[in-house]
Amino acid sequence: MGRCRSSTSVPARRFEIPRRGTLEKGNFADVVVWDEKSFASRATYLNPHQFAAGVSCVMVNGVIPYENGVLTGNRAGHFLERERC
Repeated sequence: MGRCRSSTSVPARRFEIPRRGTLEKGNFADVVVWDEKSFASRATYLNPHQFAAGVSCVMVNGVIPYENGVLTGNRAGHFLERERC
């Protein structure tokens, strides 16, 4: 749990981004599901825009834009702006 916390909830709290960084009811669900044993970059200098190997699913705001190596066409991301005082 410590590794997940350091890469999600701590930055969300540090940059004051509400309802991000933890999987809780009412929060935005941003999740990547991968196989630790087969996860690897496929990008090269000549062909940099490649999906990583071993990623089976990506969920953004509860919507799945990438699953089993294919972009689904579903898009749910939006620009995050820090709330000002």
